[in-house]
Amino acid sequence: MIVAPILTIVGIALIVALTKWRTNISSAFNSREKKIVIWVRNHKVKMYVAYGIIIGCLLMVRPISNWMDQAVLNDSLNHFSVISTPTVSEERVNITRVELEKSLRRIGSTAKLSLQDQIKVHLYSNVHELRQATGSPDWVAGLARWTVQGPEIYISAELPPDQKSILNEGAPVHELTHAIEKLVDNNSRNIPLWIREGLANQYQDFWERVVIHIYVWLERDKVISYERLNLFRYDYPQEELERSFFYSTSYEFVRYLFMRYGESTIWEIIREVGKGVSYESAISDATGRNENELYQDWLKEWLKGWQLREWHTLFD
Repeated sequence: MIVAPILTIVGIALIVALTKWRTNISSAFNSREKKIVIWVRNHKVKMYVAYGIIIGCLLMVRPISNWMDQAVLNDSLNHFSVISTPTVSEERVNITRVELEKSLRRIGSTAKLSLQDQIKVHLYSNVHELRQATGSPDWVAGLARWTVQGPEIYISAELPPDQKSILNEGAPVHELTHAIEKLVDNNSRNIPLWIREGLANQYQDFWERVVIHIYVWLERDKVISYERLNLFRYDYPQEELERSFFYSTSYEFVRYLFMRYGESTIWEIIREVGKGVSYESAISDATGRNENELYQDWLKEWLKGWQLREWHTLFD
């Protein structure tokens, strides 16, 4: 937790500075500094109390953080059933549980998800083991599947749960988003792949989103056309470079829809499809535009420099 060391350094620096001022009044160079030092000397009891409060707060940061994580971990037992391979430690399982539960709270509230049954999570020791167990191609780092019991997600313990790697498609939050999509739309086959992947990428780590943002802008002349995007409406591109552009384009397109129409609107489209409304009608009713028009709107804004004007939205 980065806050604790920062507060510690600030607190120590404050204590050292005030102590030095209090004990070295003769070194003050002007009357304003002397007044400050005199005030500190006359209020040293209050200063010691302030020192104590600062130190006490610093000491309480980690216990409070641990207590909060324990509460999240306890809640996760009601929402997730984790099946791990023998080589995955209990500590790693708990870290994954905490990350999943935090993501479920954040995404589930926007998606208006009411989770009735546990989501089954398969946690493997490494990506190779995951691919062998699921029969996945060598570019897959994680996946979500629909079974008669509901969605199941497959992830690797060697990948960091908070998605610090740009290649980390298999982190819990990404695959959990896919599971939530399937629950909200009742495993509909009518949601285009670009929405599913673009949506899952919205909840990634901040720095990963920054890298994608820069990557697409630098390679903007290679952004997939709407016609090309639709070739992969329900199947992933097999060629590595095209797959990379597909993921990046999907991310930026859905990001644009987030900013223009709202995050909840995208989930509402998915929910309506789950109720039996056609995808074309759902997206038109929610935005007043068809899919092609939305894509052209985004592309025109993008090329005009929309990504620069909206840079601050990365901090949301």
